[in-house]
Amino acid sequence: MKILIVPNNTVNNCFGLRNKLPMDFIEQEVVIQNGFKSYYDPARKQRVIDSAPFDWADVVVFNRHYDMGTETIKNCIRYCKDAGKKVIYETDDLLQGLDNANPMFQDIEGHIDQIKMMASEVDVCTTTGKELKRELLELNPNVEILPNCVDPKKWEKRKKGKKIRVGWAGGSSHTADMFIIIDVIKELQQELDFEFVIFGLADKPWDEHVKRLKAKHAKQNNDYPRMKPAHWYSKIIELDKKLKGLKWTHEPFVPLPEFPKKLKDINLDIGLCPLVDTKFNRCKSAIKFYEYAMVNTCTVASKIPPYEGEVNCCVKNKHSKWKAKLRLLIEDKKVREFLTAEQREWVLKNRDIRNNVHKWEKVYSA
Repeated sequence: MKILIVPNNTVNNCFGLRNKLPMDFIEQEVVIQNGFKSYYDPARKQRVIDSAPFDWADVVVFNRHYDMGTETIKNCIRYCKDAGKKVIYETDDLLQGLDNANPMFQDIEGHIDQIKMMASEVDVCTTTGKELKRELLELNPNVEILPNCVDPKKWEKRKKGKKIRVGWAGGSSHTADMFIIIDVIKELQQELDFEFVIFGLADKPWDEHVKRLKAKHAKQNNDYPRMKPAHWYSKIIELDKKLKGLKWTHEPFVPLPEFPKKLKDINLDIGLCPLVDTKFNRCKSAIKFYEYAMVNTCTVASKIPPYEGEVNCCVKNKHSKWKAKLRLLIEDKKVREFLTAEQREWVLKNRDIRNNVHKWEKVYSA
């Protein structure tokens, strides 16, 4: 079986988790082609898509969305299907369900028709969990779950420090989720001795990141004085005000290959996974939980999918519930270590890529 993967880029975690990791372990011929090759056709006097990679493959996997015309992508899909290839659409987010607090909103909004077209046109959609499967079934009757996984050999356990460290790790799309825990952390810091770390949210030191955004927004206001600030930008400014009342440190994003080591070195005893209860968030995967478990950090998460049902330490999104659970985990070492060991054992049993790669084999070859 010859498999052609066409990611929409090769630098984000979607590619790393959904394309590269399983293809590193699948026992088939695989080509990963970043984007679509094209050439100038003098007869047609225009650039056309090179069909050679599609002709080579038995299975073609399209991903998320592309910065190309919807009709062009549709023609590629139909060309592959007419040639007897199995065509798959892979997504790990409900992209058509983004709200305007997400920094990707404006970019994705222009691709919604393409996303729905791809999901509808292919032979099968693959995705991460039950909630997203349910949404995709409205577009295609054939949807298979291929869970996000980890390669334990790429991770090391952290070395426990003398002082309790509580932290959050995640991308810039999670700004709204941070408001669930900020006041909880602030209150607990007045009562308990622990360090708080934010890893991510920005690719620069936090103050530099906020300063850059303010400068960019000021320019937009000068150029387009009637334009309202983007909702995600407003959320960042609101979060920045909240953070000023905390004792905390910030660790910017690192390149994906460096992420496992960095998460280990940050040395969190407790890793937070707050999620606002939205359809988009319910359709995400529990990958952050898997990553925390790999470095031996205890996860406490919002009691909604994707965490509910996988994480043994979930709480309702109420201030009092989060505060009580965090207090318990900070103060009670035995409870914290018991939960951590149980979580790590679950991830190693259920989300090791070596125990799951057969699911890709089955879907791709069926």
